Amino acid sequence: MIKRIEGSFVEWCYQIITSDQYVFLDTETTGLGSSDQIIEIAVINAAGSALCDGLLRPTYPIGKGAMAVHRITEEMVSKAPTFAEAWPDIERVIDGRKIIAWNAAFDARMIIQTAMASKITLRNIDFYCAMRGYSEHYRLQKWAKLVEACAHCRLKIYVGEAFTKHIQAANQAVGASASLPRHEQCNALMQMVPIEANAEQFHTAIKEWKNWNDVKRSLENSR
Repeated sequence: MIKRIEGSFVEWCYQIITSDQYVFLDTETTGLGSSDQIIEIAVINAAGSALCDGLLRPTYPIGKGAMAVHRITEEMVSKAPTFAEAWPDIERVIDGRKIIAWNAAFDARMIIQTAMASKITLRNIDFYCAMRGYSEHYRLQKWAKLVEACAHCRLKIYVGEAFTKHIQAANQAVGASASLPRHEQCNALMQMVPIEANAEQFHTAIKEWKNWNDVKRSLENSR
């Protein structure tokens, strides 16, 4: 169920970082259609720690268009667990908490579609859309893309070849991380990804927020 953010967006942001009621979820899929399924899912908490992150083996083929975007191939998912096999662990990670996603309607639809294809009955899950909250807060004329929001907040992200090179370098530094569970590999890799000075200052500011006025001041300064 997609729920609207009630009240101030900045108060909601403060609530996220000061409680354990929320987790962030992202997916990669076989495509965008009504029969497409999830082939990768990641869940992190507000502290940035990966709770789960892994590939899934779908019962629907990966579309060429989707593959060109996320570069996940049929071979890569051929030995991955199915959604039905992985869902109990994912559900335990979520543990009744509220899910935040960028374009939550898409991720929620894909979870429902994949669950139906896997004959899994889902419990009620509350989704909140960060894309909608962010776009409405800044009075944008269209829904903001995540890369645009990151650029606006001066957060450095890695895409394409730059991301691949970064992960390869992190893998070498981490060493024998292949023997670790996937979510622990993700945490190890995240520790190796450098953050620009201004982004580091932004995260330091988050830790210093005491009330919603501090949150509002930080967001207003980033406009």
